[in-house]
Amino acid sequence: MTSFWESFKKAFILSLLISLTVFAPSCKKRPAEAPLSTVEAADASGEETMSGVETAIVEEAFDNQPAAGGEEALVTSSDIDEIIGFEDEERRIASAIEELEEAGEEAVEPEDQEKLSTDFTEKNALLSFSEFDNEVIQPETVDGKRVMIYSIANRTNRRFYDEMYRLEKSEFWEIAGPADSKIVKLEIYKYRGDEKRPFNKIVEEEKDGKSFFYRTDNLVEKVESFKKVCGKPYVTEIKRWKYDGENRVTEITTRVFTYNSEEDTKRRNVFVKLLKYKYNPKNEAGEEIPADVTYYENGVVKSEEKYFQKAGSYTFQYFFDGGISVKTWYVDYKPEREVIYQNNNVFRVRKFDEEKPVF
Repeated sequence: MTSFWESFKKAFILSLLISLTVFAPSCKKRPAEAPLSTVEAADASGEETMSGVETAIVEEAFDNQPAAGGEEALVTSSDIDEIIGFEDEERRIASAIEELEEAGEEAVEPEDQEKLSTDFTEKNALLSFSEFDNEVIQPETVDGKRVMIYSIANRTNRRFYDEMYRLEKSEFWEIAGPADSKIVKLEIYKYRGDEKRPFNKIVEEEKDGKSFFYRTDNLVEKVESFKKVCGKPYVTEIKRWKYDGENRVTEITTRVFTYNSEEDTKRRNVFVKLLKYKYNPKNEAGEEIPADVTYYENGVVKSEEKYFQKAGSYTFQYFFDGGISVKTWYVDYKPEREVIYQNNNVFRVRKFDEEKPVF
């Protein structure tokens, strides 16, 4: 008899679950004469309570209980707790499924996620190489030198470091195939003693190159440009910088050497260009006034740019062969008047707000 009632109870619980899922909206409502709902009463007392659907299930279950002293109850209070627990579990599962579906709409496919590099180490756990798409970074030791190799597609850069981890040399390779690879650019760095900054940087390409010389404060002092003939360098230009006490450029001198041809190794002529800077103080309004600039070619003045204390006001004068020069006055950065001189005599005057020049 006991097994029969146990089976009957399970079937009854199952039928209640089905009615909960399908007919939940039609569950029995609380009596109309009750002044407060179960939820309202709980809110007033601060106690946790059951929802309206849970209350309807309890009421329906107890309405179906047999009279006192009869057979064993079809549904006990523990069975009702189990039913309500099933309903809570169903709600939690439904909520979780809904959240997963919403998240799935915004989820990024694995192939669209940010890709990370892959590192490969040796048995001693030191980095062997790191790979990212078609890029590879690989540390090595070549002739006792620490070398870092960086490759991407058919280009490779090898950086050589000394015992102080200062960059000594950088090779730029182009690799078209196993039997076709060459250095297209080479950078060499030179240091004085234990200084961390180089005093000389040499950049060589296939046909030419440049050599940069730096001061101890890392300001460039000289740049030598050269061409290569039969693998040997021949200077084509030397540029020098001078600075004042505030590290402002005061002079830039450029010496250009000419040759009869690209293969010629004998200097034929030298052409010298010089720029001189004279710095002006700020005006009364605290505005910065540009420096006056004078340009020379082989020691002869070719142009002068002079500024006044009013911002935007300055003169610009060009000097030509035969004693001819042209001087223009600017106000608010706009040309106002132009004068042509011949041997320091006024030859023509032009006012830009007039249609015709004045002779």
